[in-house]
Amino acid sequence: MDPSVDGVDMISSMPPEILHHILSFIRTQYAIRTSVLSRGWRHVWCETPFLDFDCFHRYGIRRQLTAQDISQTLILYRAPKITSCHLRMPRNLREHEMNSWIEFVVSRNVEKLSLFFDCYPNHVFEKIFYLSSSLKQLCIWHCDMMIPGCTVSLKSLRKLKLWDCHLYDESVANILSGSPVLETLRLDYCTGPQRLDLSKSPSLRRLKILWCPGPTEIVAPHVHYLSLSNSSEPPPTLVDVSSLTEASIDIIDSVNLCRLLNADFLQTMVLKMLAKLQNVKRLTFTGPILEILSLAELHGVPFPTFKVETLTVETNFTRYVIPGLARLLQNSPELKMLIAHAGYQVGIQVFFPHKHLSFSCILIRPCKLVTD
Repeated sequence: MDPSVDGVDMISSMPPEILHHILSFIRTQYAIRTSVLSRGWRHVWCETPFLDFDCFHRYGIRRQLTAQDISQTLILYRAPKITSCHLRMPRNLREHEMNSWIEFVVSRNVEKLSLFFDCYPNHVFEKIFYLSSSLKQLCIWHCDMMIPGCTVSLKSLRKLKLWDCHLYDESVANILSGSPVLETLRLDYCTGPQRLDLSKSPSLRRLKILWCPGPTEIVAPHVHYLSLSNSSEPPPTLVDVSSLTEASIDIIDSVNLCRLLNADFLQTMVLKMLAKLQNVKRLTFTGPILEILSLAELHGVPFPTFKVETLTVETNFTRYVIPGLARLLQNSPELKMLIAHAGYQVGIQVFFPHKHLSFSCILIRPCKLVTD
């Protein structure tokens, strides 16, 4: 199709904002190639406020993107402000090159920044990184040296995601205290800190922890949404989650079931956690939690009363989950909706005293049921 009508170049006549938006969907190395499309595209790539350097294809195939490619691109780049920057460090990179690139995007008032240190987990950030006044979203992958050498000042940071990072208690406290408007914190596959104290982060509303060996304690009095998923260790103690309105809990994976074969421990652990979730309005359980609750029910362990209005469960719907589910529903007088998803998880039938159990039906309050 001819991009011109009556000799007028339609692409060149597009507003710069539209051209920049179009280029935001592709990586910078491909955006540069669009300069041959028409006169209007010739310098668009170097003025678009989006940068995306990734040496990996989305399917894991390595691209031929070198340190020299990135450095040369930044020399030609002219946008005064960067809205979003995604940077996965290539191989054979020197420390000063990484620092110069990070300093460049920070100096351009970057708002959203994703940094991947696959081959450089011991990278040490320079002071300027912790003093960005424009940064709103930050994602860091594979970094073991998140140790600020200064007082952190990330005055605009609202979302922080750390993936496969080693976190020290003092460093986390410094980062949190220097992020006064932080709203969302996500820790995936991270080690540490031992005690995650969010009591001095009054704006923090969402906390998600996925497959983290630490922390062992969580103090989050201002958090409204909590997600704990597949911890490779016993789940953390919820010291203070008094503002929670929504929670999603998946506390044990198949590996733990082989390590934590102690029925009394499992019951105590789960019921202690549930006691901290009594005021939650939306509650999601995934995995063998209902089976653990069934054990507690069979042993006559008292259950707390819940204020949950929407309950979502994803589990193997076998006879081993019925007593726990029934008691949970009975102790939820304000329940309005039950959402049930059948899923495969490793069960804990080995804990039950009898192989062939027959459970009588327990009457529960009527509520709306949604299933797959």
